[in-house]
Amino acid sequence: MQLDKKIRIYNNIDEEKIESFSHSAGISSLLAKVFLSRGIEDETLVKRFLSPSLSDLYSPFLLKDMDKAVERILEALDNGEKILIYGDYDADGVTSTSVLYNFLSSMTKDVDFYIPHRVKDGYGIVKDAVDKLLFHEYSLFISVDCGTTAVSEIEYINEKGVDIIVTDHHKCKDCLPNAYAIINPQRLDCKYPFKGLAGVGVVYKLVHALSETLGLMDAQNNYLDLVALGTIADIMPLVGENRIIVKHGLKMMEDTSNIGLKTLIDNSGLKDSKLNTWSAGFILGPRINAGGRIGDASKSVKLFTTDNSTEALEIVAELNSENTFRQETEAKILEEAIKFIEEQIDVNKERVIVTYGESWHQGVIGIVASRITERYMRPCIVMSIEDGFAKGSGRSIDGFNLFSALEHCKEYLDDFGGHELAAGLTIKEENIEKFRELINLYADKMLNEQDFYPKVYIDVSLDKDDLNIESVKELELMEPFGMGNPAPVFEYGNLKIDDIRTVGDKKHLKIRFRDKDLLTDAIGFNMGDLFGKINNNLAFDVIGSLEINRWNNTEKVQLKMKDLRLHDDLMLDYAYYKSLDGYLKFEEPTKGNFEIIDSALITDKVLNLREMGKKVALVSNSIDYIRELSKKIKKSYVNLKKQLKICYTDFNIFDIDGISVYINPNPITTEFRDVDNVVFYGTWLGEAYLTRLMEKTEGVDVIVANASADFSKLSVIIPERSDLEACYRQLKKYSTKTILIDDIFVFAYSVSKTYKVRMNFYKAKKCIEIFEELGLVMSSATGTNSLSVSLTNSGKVKLDNSNIYKKMRELREYLEG
Repeated sequence: MQLDKKIRIYNNIDEEKIESFSHSAGISSLLAKVFLSRGIEDETLVKRFLSPSLSDLYSPFLLKDMDKAVERILEALDNGEKILIYGDYDADGVTSTSVLYNFLSSMTKDVDFYIPHRVKDGYGIVKDAVDKLLFHEYSLFISVDCGTTAVSEIEYINEKGVDIIVTDHHKCKDCLPNAYAIINPQRLDCKYPFKGLAGVGVVYKLVHALSETLGLMDAQNNYLDLVALGTIADIMPLVGENRIIVKHGLKMMEDTSNIGLKTLIDNSGLKDSKLNTWSAGFILGPRINAGGRIGDASKSVKLFTTDNSTEALEIVAELNSENTFRQETEAKILEEAIKFIEEQIDVNKERVIVTYGESWHQGVIGIVASRITERYMRPCIVMSIEDGFAKGSGRSIDGFNLFSALEHCKEYLDDFGGHELAAGLTIKEENIEKFRELINLYADKMLNEQDFYPKVYIDVSLDKDDLNIESVKELELMEPFGMGNPAPVFEYGNLKIDDIRTVGDKKHLKIRFRDKDLLTDAIGFNMGDLFGKINNNLAFDVIGSLEINRWNNTEKVQLKMKDLRLHDDLMLDYAYYKSLDGYLKFEEPTKGNFEIIDSALITDKVLNLREMGKKVALVSNSIDYIRELSKKIKKSYVNLKKQLKICYTDFNIFDIDGISVYINPNPITTEFRDVDNVVFYGTWLGEAYLTRLMEKTEGVDVIVANASADFSKLSVIIPERSDLEACYRQLKKYSTKTILIDDIFVFAYSVSKTYKVRMNFYKAKKCIEIFEELGLVMSSATGTNSLSVSLTNSGKVKLDNSNIYKKMRELREYLEG
């Protein structure tokens, strides 16, 4: 019963430290587990993290060139010079421009702003825009959220006799522009302790420095609401100074005095709501960005700088309308892009999706690329073609550096830039297919199948003692959550379902789980399609976050599900018995002559190989050996970073820090890639099976061991007469003549529970094959794990008339003999 194909990655916790750390830090054991899982063991750091103070912010004058910038701006203010703020069209640029404009305009009327147009001007400082602005006789430009790479453009501004101060946070190239001052924590010669500020964070520092110099104590904090909004919208890591800024800024946003921001909040469905990073980033942020994506971003600056509530309401209405248009445009392009992919791209062969269309709106193709990457779990580049050229935006997955990939293909590109997970490019239309071919050849070398599965990072495995209201409430102290400080993710295992239903027009899944005497509610948003696929009698593992559900003056602990799957032991059973169906077909059983090695020696051997930096594939055919060895390896490997991989081709069951464990892999399709050693350990029924697998180990060191030849455990796969009777009775319980078995594993589990027999996937399948041979049923496979079965005869039959049954008995005698 496969519910998903996600990779679980666990943080490691030293269990012995939990109680003492909880006591010394004055926090619950649950919160202590979270901090320990993230490598935080210092009580002082914990206290500072949970109670971030504005007094902990660094002096703005630690930023390189800050003193020069402050001196030049104060000179301009004293002399009545005309100042221009040159911003960017995204939310970070808009808030940066707004904060600096609001502060400077409180001291002078000679300040203006300019936001370039995404399509007409392009990103950053551009010469054509500068030419238009110079007519207004500005003597000082201040760039915000841009300018670090504008070497030639700034030289042109200098030639016109205008000073420019650059404030930015983007990566610097080897050559910096010749600006009057460059305030950027990313400068290699800047010793500022925190490098992760957003563009608006750098502006906040500039305003802080100006306020301090002018004696306007803490005036910079009047703008924390906008600074927090821009920081969140630009997806900056919420650690260090960003955490302090956003923690205080979110609180300020709820009662903001900025008329435009308040109007935006109230008219975005957030009135009287507790604001958080999600609402700021996914509700407010897109509306601000809509101006820059679809229309003119300067209206967003006007919104945050106006003191007229009527004007603010008009701008918000425009932004909401543009955001709706953006959503519609995005949906249309996404539909066309998916049609292109389904018709022209084999995603099983092409590891990077390259899709393009005529005149797709450049303001939304980046979002479309994100949607496609989420849908197909492939890096994606979406291009818009106009006049023989294509401009593209790409998004990537963990493990594939998109910027490096573009650099590899630069012979076909006219321009490109970006970073590991997102990038942009310009290319001639005639070169698109050559580029598509080359980037996929590059991806073939860099990616493997496991890279295409979504990953779930787990902080802590829960037990029921963790689930109390006080402990879960304490987790809220870790807010604000975001990049660099994600909401803690928990795994709660081996749970039974007490109740299950759909809610929200059947889109969402509501489950009440039982852990012995404890009942816990869980909600799975957009998981409603799982209803009907879940067998209530099975045990499950749930992965998600913990929250307090407050409703009708009551508070209850609730799990917010990210992932739901069968309990580990059931998954291993599922994989093992299913694998036997293929494994036992390869050869008649013959006992091998391989060296017998004690399991403890195998464990030591595998761990020694890992200490030497070797990657190991451990191959077994015994569910008991898999459990035994994985337990020993996990216990022995103190600094283990656990990674559990479920339902991969050929049953690669999990990967423990470079130790890949396989159970009964298919010798025809299996490839041992990216490993140094293959260790075969089990009770092998046939030498030919191992021989075929060894043919796939060319260039890899092989260790073959045969465990003590106790074949009797495998006899559980042979159906007894009582098993056959139970299986047939279960089939006859169906009210229809044709029975659809969606999952043979679940069918076998139901037979076991109803008739108190030991049924499994392999045995159930063999039972149905025997019935078919005896003329009792007709069956056909409807999927990998599903069957359609029709009852054809209710008369008496002799089991000995079945060749399969006789072979099964012979196999039992062999195994037990």
